[in-house]
This record gives sequence, C-alpha cells and structure tokens, in this order.
Amino acid sequence: MGRGKRWQKSDLRQSRNNDIIVVGATDSNDNLASFSAFGSFVDVVAPGIDVVTASSGSDTNYVYTSGTSFSTPLTAGLIGLIWSADSTLTSDEVEAIVKQGADDTGASGIDNTFGYGCINSYGSLLLVGSPPGNDSPVASLRANPTTGTAPLNVNFDASASFHPDGSIVNYEWDWEGDGIYDASTGTNPLANFTYTAANIYNATVRVTDDFGDNATDSVVITLNNSGGNPVSLADDGFESRSFNGGSGAWNGSWDRSGDVRIRWKKDSPHTDNGHVRLRRNGSWMERSANLAGTSSVHLTFWAKVRSFESSDTANVWVSEDGNTYFLVHIFTSADSDNSYHAYDLDLSGFNMTSDFRVVLESAVSSRKDYLYVDDIDFVGIQ
Repeated sequence: MGRGKRWQKSDLRQSRNNDIIVVGATDSNDNLASFSAFGSFVDVVAPGIDVVTASSGSDTNYVYTSGTSFSTPLTAGLIGLIWSADSTLTSDEVEAIVKQGADDTGASGIDNTFGYGCINSYGSLLLVGSPPGNDSPVASLRANPTTGTAPLNVNFDASASFHPDGSIVNYEWDWEGDGIYDASTGTNPLANFTYTAANIYNATVRVTDDFGDNATDSVVITLNNSGGNPVSLADDGFESRSFNGGSGAWNGSWDRSGDVRIRWKKDSPHTDNGHVRLRRNGSWMERSANLAGTSSVHLTFWAKVRSFESSDTANVWVSEDGNTYFLVHIFTSADSDNSYHAYDLDLSGFNMTSDFRVVLESAVSSRKDYLYVDDIDFVGIQ
C-alpha cells in the first residue's frame, strides 16, 4: 500500500500492520518525498520521484512521474523476485526479507520516517537461500611450460574457468603471486609472460563474473638458475599490506597470534612502506614454504629491537615438519637500539621439506617492547 498524505487520517496510521506492507516514497538522494506520509505505520520506502514509466498518451514514449503509486509497485516487484528465488517462502518470511534487506535510511534502526529503510533488491536476494545469479565463478588455470631456465616465456590458459549462471567479464593476472595483479585481459582467458629471474612463482589468475563475484586459481612456475647460484626461494617485504603477500614458494599466508601487526608508513620500515611489529608476551607469526629439492638455504631478514629490558627476548624458530621446532636466533636487550640490522641464518644443516616453517616470537615484559621485521627471504640453490 502506498502512503501519500491523503491517507494520513486512515486508522492504519497508528502502528505497523502485519497484514499489509506500507510503502513511503523517496527521491534520488534517499530523502523522503514531500507528498509521502510518515509515522509508525511505514514499513519501508522506495523511489517515488521522477520515476521513468511508459506514457499513458503514447505507445512509444516514456515520461518521468512521481507518487507513492510508483514506490508501491517497485516493492511488489521485489517481492516477486524473492518468490521467484524461493517459491516455498511464506508471506511473513517474504515481508521479513524485504525489511531486513533494506538500506537503513535516516536515523539508525527502525524509525517513523523511513521504517526499516529503502528497499534494496540485492540486499534482500542475498538473504534468500539461493538468490538468482549469485553462484560464484570457478577459476581454472593451466600454464606451459611450468619449469625451465630464465628467461622463461610462459603461456597461461584460464579458458576452463566458468560461471554457472552467467559469464566471466574479466581475467586479471598476478605473475609473481605477490597479491598485486599486474595485468588484465578483459574477457580473454589467455595471457603470456616472460620470467627473467630464477625463482619460484605462484602465478595466479582472478576471474570476475557479471555479478561482481570473483575466484582465483594458481600454478607454480619454477625458474632454475643454470649457474647454481643462490636465488630467492620465498620472500615477503609486507608491501601487500596483508599477511598473504610476498612471492615464491610460500604455502599459504602467515599464521599469527597475539599482538602482531603490519605497520604501514609508520615506525620507519627498512624498505618501502610496510613492515611487521610484534609486541606483548607470547605474540608470534608463522609461515610455511615449499623448499623441497633446494640446498644451501639461508634465512635472511632485517630486524630492529626497541625498548628491551634484560629479561626480554624475541626468538626465531624453524621446523622441518610443523611438529618439532628448533631455536635458531635470540634477540636480547643487547640488540635494542631501535635500528634495523641485517641477519643471515645458515639453515644448510636442516632437511629442506615441502612444509618448512619459520616462526617469529616475542617474549617480552611490556607492551612497549617491540620487535620489527622486514624483508624476510629464504635464499638457496634450486
């Protein structure tokens, strides 16, 4: 039911009526229309000013018109969409979905001007069990070749990707697997890239469908160094501003607990904009890398220690299997000068596995004691 001011004397105006949905009118800026009634009886609002509709005086023209008589059918259309998505819903359930999916307009929560807010078809359909057009796409990536000596030209093929109830409108490519998408090919699922430096790359494609959902798939590209010189195997400078950045042979993202944060353009990173800060006792971060088949591996990184007292320490651990951990470095108050220093830990005595782990841990007495870390890198021969 539309609620213009001519209805204000109706006995329905006293409170919301469970038997009907009362709809007010808004303009393009979500302001209440001057002709729209308001009060505790209003359930939702919908556009009602300058609505484009077919002209009553022509078979070919459209006109702009206003009124709650247009807000009401828009709401009825949304109800039809909801029932088309799930015909088993009761009328009460549909009404609840209309209200819960509305954009909260005006005062926070339910109010006497906009009711539950302005109807939102997308928001309401997301509350239905299987809203139409909302199935996520599926990404599938192949590459050829996947191994070789640098420079290596690789052809990527994501044509096996698909969307169950729509189409894929964009393919984006992250050549290094660092979380930064370097190229977009629109609807073309094929791409090509030449790698020039020996390393292990987790090349990734991100597909986006016409509903705005996306999905990713990855393939590992391994470039060997024919000279047998050490190369970066897995590195992270925290420039992705997240705990799943970096490049190379990482298995997933950094796992962490306690007060572990990426500091962005704060506290003087070693390079660029990002670095990690650990503080408080028992805070830690851990990440796994696939180092199987590599040799002469070193763990290199930059670290600075701030405000450590004699009882404060920070530790670096490694593990070959995620079960048994070995302490490979301890930071103490002797390192506490609030300046970055380079560290190179020789791990050649360890068995390099597909689940080789590094852990950084703080064991400090105060929240004002800090360990900062930047530019972590496993370096070795592939």
